[in-house]
Amino acid sequence: MDVLGSPSQEMILRDSNLGHVQLQVGGVGHNIAARIAGHGVSCALYTAIGSDCLSDVIRSDCEKGNIDISHALKTDGRCCIYLAVHESDGDMLIALNDMEAAACMDPGYVQNVLPLINDSRLCVIDANPPAESIAYLAENIRIPVLCDPVSCVKSARIRAVLPYLSAIKPNLAEARALTGEQDVRQCAESLLREGVGKVFISLGSEGLYCADGQISQLLPIKRISRVPATGAGDSLAAGIAIAMAGGENTLSCAEFGMTMVEEYLRSKEIQGERA
Repeated sequence: MDVLGSPSQEMILRDSNLGHVQLQVGGVGHNIAARIAGHGVSCALYTAIGSDCLSDVIRSDCEKGNIDISHALKTDGRCCIYLAVHESDGDMLIALNDMEAAACMDPGYVQNVLPLINDSRLCVIDANPPAESIAYLAENIRIPVLCDPVSCVKSARIRAVLPYLSAIKPNLAEARALTGEQDVRQCAESLLREGVGKVFISLGSEGLYCADGQISQLLPIKRISRVPATGAGDSLAAGIAIAMAGGENTLSCAEFGMTMVEEYLRSKEIQGERA
């Protein structure tokens, strides 16, 4: 469950700020799945869902959104919760995540669902499950894999599986954490040397940098929005995933990802106007 806060004016730290707080079903994996399913593409979500009242909301939301959660792991206790506070321009100021339930997704669970995953055209993984589960999946899967590192801290969980990844979609901070480089081009080149097939580095309002060893290109974002940016990166990953599953090349995957970002931001603006 995402808890998202935005101030009504410039943020004053160490004070109680006036603003807007909303709850919505979230998590990187869910958000990517929701954007994929929203485009009419069949999508299953393999995850851990708790047993509290918020978990019931999550299940209902997935069912309404045509996300198959029939093989999700049910855990005792609360669901995973992500708390983010945004600045007035929509960029994230700080966030906290409580993903204890995801620890239940051990290699045994992955082994049980792997035959089902291998019947798909593409697998998207994020860095919320334990590192050993991510490693088991990456080393045994037979279909292309797109990875979202989620955060700088959690990106360490995927460092060992970089050679197995068909594609990766970090933001610049995550790419720097994974490679030790600072320049976006050098980050991409480092990831490609590690064996990643396609690299898509999100640069926020500056656009998207993509590379695959043959091409390298910066795609600017066509429209600037002041709505909270949380969820935009998940839309980007969903667009890349849909295009990859359709066999598109790197540049086409990047372009479709950016199109889905712009669609998402516009939908958030319309929701704000209606509110």
